[in-house]
Amino acid sequence: MDQIQGLIQLNLFILIPVGLLLAAVLYKLVMLLALVYQFLTMAQYELAPTLKDLRSTTAHVEALSAKAVAGVETVERGIEQTRPVFEKGVKNIQVAGQELRAGFTSAFSSVLESFKR
Repeated sequence: MDQIQGLIQLNLFILIPVGLLLAAVLYKLVMLLALVYQFLTMAQYELAPTLKDLRSTTAHVEALSAKAVAGVETVERGIEQTRPVFEKGVKNIQVAGQELRAGFTSAFSSVLESFKR
């Protein structure tokens, strides 16, 4: 019986400090959870305006992007519309160059002929 009594006292001697330490750990855990909840609440109030501004900025960027795309499409249509006129102008310049060369050649050949006489 004395041995059992000694084992019970030894178990109580071990279990009481372990129980106290477990209670301290649980208390610290509760305090940590309270601080995490407080942090999350503060972060929510701090981040809500930032997220609202971010959404607004995103909407503005989308609007600007749509305007830029529309502008590029307008430029592309303008290029497509001016291409035939440009090609016609190039052909006219080529013809004018050929005629100018033919005119100079004819004029110089006439001048050369007059010197040969």
